[in-house]
Amino acid sequence: MIVPYRADVPMVRRPVANHLIIAVACVVYALQVWCGPGAWRRFILTSFEPVGLFGSMWLHANIFHLAGNMVFLWVFGNAVCSKLGNGRYVLAYIGLGLAGDICHLALDGCPSLGASGAISGVVGLYLVLYPFNKVSCVWVFGLFFVKSFSVGGLWLIGYWSLWDVVGLYLGFGAVAHWAHLGGTVAGAGLGVALLLWGWVKMESYEESLLQFLEIQEKAPVPDLDSWWSDNCPATRLDRVMAVRPKRASTYPRPRPAASRRRARAASAQSPRAGGGPRLSQRCRCGWEMRVPVSLVGTKTRCPICSNVMEIRMPGEAGAGRARQVKARRGGRRASFEPGGPARSERPVTRSRSRAASTPAPAGATSASRARPG
Repeated sequence: MIVPYRADVPMVRRPVANHLIIAVACVVYALQVWCGPGAWRRFILTSFEPVGLFGSMWLHANIFHLAGNMVFLWVFGNAVCSKLGNGRYVLAYIGLGLAGDICHLALDGCPSLGASGAISGVVGLYLVLYPFNKVSCVWVFGLFFVKSFSVGGLWLIGYWSLWDVVGLYLGFGAVAHWAHLGGTVAGAGLGVALLLWGWVKMESYEESLLQFLEIQEKAPVPDLDSWWSDNCPATRLDRVMAVRPKRASTYPRPRPAASRRRARAASAQSPRAGGGPRLSQRCRCGWEMRVPVSLVGTKTRCPICSNVMEIRMPGEAGAGRARQVKARRGGRRASFEPGGPARSERPVTRSRSRAASTPAPAGATSASRARPG
């Protein structure tokens, strides 16, 4: 058994009407099961009475009958409903259902029920509108999945119609074959009429059966520039094409590690990078530089973010205030003051406790008793 599950058709409208028809069919079947056969027996198609003609297309014999019809209606009905529109689709569905029922009564005459005539008409419409669009199917044998494949709608619908012809010739199965064939022919005829009258127009990326047979010309490919200018006002075009400016970040983005290494090497080879004690200066981008103390008070540029910053002593809060910077030079300790020369002192060799316990020599002044730095 071949079961379709998807049709490769672009949909420009939501097939709301087809969804409602499927919902109504399911609700009616639930009422059939709830009320019992006696309540809906008079809606079975037995004659040309309107009750049977209109009522039988909403009834189903069992759950498998309902499921099979709804699968076909979902796959092919969504595509046709999207093309025709919701209002015209409802009228076409009811009209094709009546055509299938009349064909069955005229050529068979046995009592029947089901939406097969209307759904076959929808399949006939699909055959004319989308004959070569792929339909994805699964081949099921019993309850086991066998294979999935895709085939054009023309070949798939032709295969099902051939089985209806074989069923009529051999007379097997309690199936209304004349309703199927009558609905398919009526749907195909309706599709041809809609295309010839211009009520349904194919797009440039679609190909109907009449276009394939060269009865109608294919739709020209639209010029996108002219279409955009015709359908989009200038204000909307400006709003769509406008590019939002990027907001500058508060802090510049750090460069990669390779740029940092090159910047470090360039900083080390700079002619201003002299010897002697150095200070650590941190830029706002996070880059830390080692600059000579002789450059205190001058300005330099960060090699990472190109930010100009002033070189200051560590912990400097204002002009004229500085803190000693420790640096090792030949075992001596150097201290620096802004604007003044460096002075050196010998390293301390005694502890404070020893210096405090040693008595001062006689005659020493208060200045000589001062604790060494």
